[in-house]
Amino acid sequence: MNYLVVKLSSMGDIIMSTPCLRAIRRADPTAHIAMAVGREFLPLVEHNSYINEILVRETHGKTRRLRTITQAVRTFASRRGPRFDFAFDLQGNFHSATWVYCSGATTKAGIGKHRIGWPTIVPADLTRHSSDLCATVLRQCGIPVDDLMPELHWSPDADREVAQRLQQSGLPAKGFVLISPFSLWRSKEWPQARYGSLIRRLEAQFGVPIVVTGTEIEGRHASELLQLIQGTRAVSFVGDLSLEQVLCLYRRARLLISGDSGPMHAAAALGTPVVALFGPTWPEVTGPQGSEHRVVQACRPPHHTTYREADAQCYMLAISEDEVFNAVSLSLVDKSAFLAG
Repeated sequence: MNYLVVKLSSMGDIIMSTPCLRAIRRADPTAHIAMAVGREFLPLVEHNSYINEILVRETHGKTRRLRTITQAVRTFASRRGPRFDFAFDLQGNFHSATWVYCSGATTKAGIGKHRIGWPTIVPADLTRHSSDLCATVLRQCGIPVDDLMPELHWSPDADREVAQRLQQSGLPAKGFVLISPFSLWRSKEWPQARYGSLIRRLEAQFGVPIVVTGTEIEGRHASELLQLIQGTRAVSFVGDLSLEQVLCLYRRARLLISGDSGPMHAAAALGTPVVALFGPTWPEVTGPQGSEHRVVQACRPPHHTTYREADAQCYMLAISEDEVFNAVSLSLVDKSAFLAG
């Protein structure tokens, strides 16, 4: 059987769809599995051993509907792979549905509202975890999905590059604490001044090596934090690593401190414990998968999409520095094991 999984964006959403790739492979070991994904997120799946083929969507800023249709039509017209028996839309929007329609798959299924000719539609439900919602699509098509733990794979070359970078920066090869303070949504960000103070407290209390990370775009907003941590031993890799290298950095860390973000999901998928700061979203919908993580949320928003509202950052402002410091301290309670890396 031949399968297409469509999850075009974003970082966290793609990571939460990876249990479905594993489930298809387990259910059908000889299957041909293809995945459609946006080019900027290609490193998240290009080393995934469950995938036989990757179809790349080119993105240029905000992708308009006509451009989506054109790209999808051209992609499948030039494709030489086998015809798809199943195509799964695990995103549930116009763009992902377009790729499923253009795939020509015999059976189409996915998340969303009514789709003409699709026998299986799972309505979007913002009270359920996103990974479980994706799994429900497969389950209703007869594919069991029992393990919802996401999974990421990395490049050995990128891992060697990161090891060299850590050594050059005077950092241990593993066992450091990562801080990823940024988000595409400013409403999900904890104040940089509090991150700066937290870094100083952690360094004083635990003597812990600390690395701040973020993308090149996020680096434009990092100036306040970078000034605040001057004089500490904290190292900034903001804007300096590719996504592929960042994955290797996450897997070497002892702990990640982050908001509700793609890095949070990536670290959890790579087996790194997370202290996750949640404000205007619900952790039961997009929280990190696994039992070793700690979620800090001072007050609960009325719904999961509160982050889109103008005054939504008030939920992040409600999280005190002491709450975060205490959560991190609990994760680092075995100081000797931590320092041993």
